[in-house]
Amino acid sequence: MPTFVFVRSGHVPDLEWLLRPEITSPLPPFAFFRYYGRRVEVRDAEIAKVRRQETAQIERVSGVKARAAAFGVGETIMLTAGSFAGLPGIVRQSDGRHTLVVFGNSLEVQIGTSHLREQTVNALSSKQDDLAHMAR
Repeated sequence: MPTFVFVRSGHVPDLEWLLRPEITSPLPPFAFFRYYGRRVEVRDAEIAKVRRQETAQIERVSGVKARAAAFGVGETIMLTAGSFAGLPGIVRQSDGRHTLVVFGNSLEVQIGTSHLREQTVNALSSKQDDLAHMAR
């Protein structure tokens, strides 16, 4: 099943940087979706609609609102479900219901805490070290 990640246009250069052949990315392999050779852009309102539908589906299946233990600021996490599944990130804030996570250089995403798990990353690049410091 394909997984899609939506990023703001300003973060595209960060992701393009990760695609460079000399960079060892901590992310799973990815590519930009293109239509007739151009990167596809999706409006925020459409993404919000998809997120509401995804949240409603999770609540319908589980029968309860998703809530989990809060993560600590600066912790490295791995997403377990949704559009960012399998991607590592750094926690900026967490209240148990939602967690604000930073990916790449500055992409911040608020995610339901129940979709996250702790991730131990042994070898961080200097760029990832910088991210960890930014998140604190």
